[in-house]
Amino acid sequence: MPYLVDLYERLQEDYDTKDILVLKRLPTGIADLTQSLGDELDLIGVPNVQSVAFHARNLLARETSLDIISYEERIEFLALVIDQHDWDHEYFEGPSELDSFGRDVGQILMDATWQGGFDIDGTGEYDDFLTELASINERFHDRLDERGQTERARVLQNALETIEDPDVLAEAQREYDAIIVAEFEEFNSIERTYLSYLAESAELVCLAESDSSIERVWSEPGESTAESSGLESPTEPLTTERDLNQAHSKIAEHLATGKEIATDDESLADDTYLIQELTFEEQLQTVANEIEYLRHKHDLRYDEIGVLLKDANGPIPEARHALQHSGIPVASATVLGLDQDPSVRELHGLATYIHEQSDTAQTLLTTRLDIEPDTLDAIVEDVRSNQSLVGQLEAWIRLTQLKDRIAKTEEEAKAKNQFSHVEMLLEVAEFVDDADYLDATWPRFNSILERTVTDYQTSSHSDDLDVEEGGVLVDTVNVLKNDQRKAVFLLNVVEGEYPEGLALTPLFPTAWLRKMTGFPNVTDVSPETVTDTFRPAEMEAVSPLNEYYRQLDRRKLAIGARSAQDHLYFCTYEADSDTLDRTYQPSRYLRQITDTLQIPQIGEGEYERDVYTTGNVSRIILEQPWEQLEAVRAAASIGDQDVALEDAEQLFGAIQSLIESAEIDPRFSDAVYRQVEMARGEVGDQ
Repeated sequence: MPYLVDLYERLQEDYDTKDILVLKRLPTGIADLTQSLGDELDLIGVPNVQSVAFHARNLLARETSLDIISYEERIEFLALVIDQHDWDHEYFEGPSELDSFGRDVGQILMDATWQGGFDIDGTGEYDDFLTELASINERFHDRLDERGQTERARVLQNALETIEDPDVLAEAQREYDAIIVAEFEEFNSIERTYLSYLAESAELVCLAESDSSIERVWSEPGESTAESSGLESPTEPLTTERDLNQAHSKIAEHLATGKEIATDDESLADDTYLIQELTFEEQLQTVANEIEYLRHKHDLRYDEIGVLLKDANGPIPEARHALQHSGIPVASATVLGLDQDPSVRELHGLATYIHEQSDTAQTLLTTRLDIEPDTLDAIVEDVRSNQSLVGQLEAWIRLTQLKDRIAKTEEEAKAKNQFSHVEMLLEVAEFVDDADYLDATWPRFNSILERTVTDYQTSSHSDDLDVEEGGVLVDTVNVLKNDQRKAVFLLNVVEGEYPEGLALTPLFPTAWLRKMTGFPNVTDVSPETVTDTFRPAEMEAVSPLNEYYRQLDRRKLAIGARSAQDHLYFCTYEADSDTLDRTYQPSRYLRQITDTLQIPQIGEGEYERDVYTTGNVSRIILEQPWEQLEAVRAAASIGDQDVALEDAEQLFGAIQSLIESAEIDPRFSDAVYRQVEMARGEVGDQ
């Protein structure tokens, strides 16, 4: 953020580093921005960079005794409140039996809470349904209040209530003399109110970028301007002499607003590529191969590369898994990757074995520790001498030297992630032990863990998100909104994704949402609303509501394209993997670009690539070790699959003979070994 660096430098003429606060709206990139400011300006002392939610959380920690519950705690406690509710409307009774019901209701309640609560005026035809959800939210928060607790989405509300105390407000205002606000275009109403209190006696400078809001516009239409926010506009345009990387900026500008691309400027297609494959999986395999090509030919590190999907509803776990199959280390901010962590599987297996002595759990644990069943039982007996769940987990970790095993067998970045996952499981166990509304049993622990593995998604409601270390970033475009990677792959740039069909929530039909007031996403849309928010060059002949969210999808694609510093890849696929019945066309927004610019396709002509990972002829062979070992491991873990071990033995014997052949490229042999290592839960060289 060159402009922010310049502003900080100017403020330093009048204020010390300790007296300047930088507030971000989005919770990602805090550490990177802090380091960049320190490095660029050679600061004495660490610059204070926080998200607005993190600042509010710190204020509550200093001034109140409120306990902010985790997402796992929120899921369980809200489920209890919902289960105890007698529905006024029969409409909810059927869906309430579905596993997804709590998640769908919870998302609506969280979004509404983040905005300060529901704002229902009662004039909508279907307002009564929303009013009932609002009553559940109120009861949920009342129950939390009784326990001296709050949820993360309510932190801003709690902070505003706290600074109504004049002494608390005065203390908060004395803390900083100058405030720089980054990503001001993403601040919603309640966040702007909080900011106005903090900055009442401080010099305030807000940085907002036109045509780039992708968070606030979910709940609040319109462009965030100085005039609309009660701020003064600068008398002169903001400029910087620092290097602004303009790679792909014209393409991003076209995607954001539909502004025409200059057809006579062939340089606009430089370092922009297409990846077009038959299926989603083949798309990822080509991406993996191209990543290794970039590492070998352009000396890029894994952590200088990003693989981005539109939002958290996309197949991020599947993309992570596919890249890992190819030996690519991955990292994320919004996805935990618990399901791929062998340490998590081990502790889940321990919980299962303690509870029911299952053969599958026994096989998993004895295999992981390379011990006999009698030795396992002796360890478990010692573990069970502890009364609490967290005590038993800690005993297992100590007795089996789990952390030492992780440190010795895993590469440093992967080990750090596994350590954090182990700590998270200990926190879950402690929560189950302490929650007076839950039975402190191993089945309860496992059910919470399994739901966390499948459903956990951090969000923009978080106060701080850090990207895992050492791997290719696989996440949403939001994570790189104000950051870049040297190479960025935009996945699934197809119709049905860019743009996606309108589906704000599975809980209500879209037609109902148009007749609800107070729904936490934008639903009351006119053509003027679309124009004021997105300034599109042209609009399609669809309803204004559909067009609003199509323009948002288009803007997200622009944000993704802009995050590519040197190499930008638009990736598409043609059909579903299982049946090939459903076909996908490249996104209309991508076609507008390819109709104007000659963008080369990876795999054709001079852009043919050698095999660096799974690909082409080697692809089937490379997949087989993984699939066989996965099948054997799944049988050991689940116990309900038949695995032909003789067939597996013959397969591995044939592959061993093949890779010992003198004609085989050593890189192919390395890739086979990497598949085996990954299937065993090991990590290849980075």
